[in-house]
Amino acid sequence: MISYWSNTSRSVIKPGPRTVHHRRCSTTPKFHVEEEKDHPLFTLDPNQQIVEPPELPEKLSKEIDRKGWPLEIRWTEMKGRGMFANRKIHKGEVLLRETPFVQVSTSPDFCHNCLRNISKDAYTLPSGADIVLDGIEVPEGLANHPKTQHRQTLACNCRDCKEERYCGRTCEEESWNHHHSELCIGNDPSAKTNSSLLELKTRALANDERTPFLILQIMAKLQIELDQRRVHQVYTARGSTLQGGSWDRLIALDHVQYTPQDILDTRQEYQLISQIYGKKISSQILSHSVYAQIRSIVKKNAVSLDVPTVFLSMAPAHRLDIKYGTSMQGVEHGSILPYYGAFFNHSCNPNTAMEPINGGKDVSWVALKEIGFGEEVTISYVSSELSAWEKREELFEVWGFWCHCPECETGSENNWGSVPEDLIGFHPPQ
Repeated sequence: MISYWSNTSRSVIKPGPRTVHHRRCSTTPKFHVEEEKDHPLFTLDPNQQIVEPPELPEKLSKEIDRKGWPLEIRWTEMKGRGMFANRKIHKGEVLLRETPFVQVSTSPDFCHNCLRNISKDAYTLPSGADIVLDGIEVPEGLANHPKTQHRQTLACNCRDCKEERYCGRTCEEESWNHHHSELCIGNDPSAKTNSSLLELKTRALANDERTPFLILQIMAKLQIELDQRRVHQVYTARGSTLQGGSWDRLIALDHVQYTPQDILDTRQEYQLISQIYGKKISSQILSHSVYAQIRSIVKKNAVSLDVPTVFLSMAPAHRLDIKYGTSMQGVEHGSILPYYGAFFNHSCNPNTAMEPINGGKDVSWVALKEIGFGEEVTISYVSSELSAWEKREELFEVWGFWCHCPECETGSENNWGSVPEDLIGFHPPQ
């Protein structure tokens, strides 16, 4: 997402949940370049290992053009790649819609393929809308209607491992073909009680950490393509890596190279994964260097899903005219790795936001306000519920820049011009 040129090395950093892997490139970019002067709003992490940007993938430009989205990718000196409006965009307009690269939920109350709610209180109304009962019994009129569907009664488990939960056999089949055929542990009791698998799940549930499961889906997807000879292994000075198929799309989201420290940081997690799936995923895919690279991409690009959910409850006592009422609440239950949405840069005052569709199987990016022709389209990488200080810390720790925008400066207790010592190793001015 956001990337920046340093004044000395002319190298680029792309902190953002959405970024692009860079190789050295001496050719002039063929896409639009917007001139900018030095930008005072950000302090960059000097510990980041950064590289120069390649040319914009021609295929990506053609895809955006062909889909008719009101967007184009431009290059700016301070931010690197970003999405810009190629015409006036109205508030509420859908800018693009996409199916994520991978999506995951670790909760048994949601389909592990489409992320649809399948809890005991989830119903599909005769109209086709989904609701969740909020502490009430299903109304008699709905219970007796032949088109009312109880989502839990339609749900099923993987036929082999019984571990994965789906909203129906269609989703089970889709998941099997997409990745689960490579990850399914079957009906082997010893595999289900594997201490490494139990530890991985325990850590994931305790910390609400879905990153390892997103990585596993990606590796399984790559393994399927490796078997189909759509992906192959190559060797570089930094270790083995991959080429072709989904891998080429994946590394288009990696703007900051992973470092030797990344490999050290992932050692324990990688060992757990290897112990569980070492016999199912080939060493070409399940190498530590490939794992560290995928983790770096996922960590900076994955998005948590906060799905608007309709809850049905008893109407307030003062409403004598109705018996039931509905309320809309956001329910966070999964994570996705988007592709096109990965090219939006960050703003603490964004003009665009993501909206899940079908529970999160698809997502759209919608304008929050009017966006003028040529204006950059931005999203927020962090929750709006965080304080200015918490936003700054998260932006720096995950995406490598310390924000000095007006919202952060005026909302922070400490208007430091540089990054705190405990984050980067030097002390802020007093």
